[in-house]
Amino acid sequence: MNIIATIRTFLGLVPSTEKAIAGFTKAAAHLDFVADYEAAVITAHAEKITSLQARIDGIAKARLDAFARRDRAKTIASRVNAIVA
Repeated sequence: MNIIATIRTFLGLVPSTEKAIAGFTKAAAHLDFVADYEAAVITAHAEKITSLQARIDGIAKARLDAFARRDRAKTIASRVNAIVA
């Protein structure tokens, strides 16, 4: 057993508090990176959704305006037909 312990010590396979703290620090840094990345992705998606919603609202308004112009044209056409007839 003494030889195995010597080999583990030589290879650096002995656990230590410093190694544990370094591992936890690395994991925490990675989680912070992932959280920042996810926040950036969510923000980008929210901006894209807002942009698309603005386009949809503009198209819907144009459609309603077109219906209003069509109805107005029908009214004017019926008045002209009544005058001509």
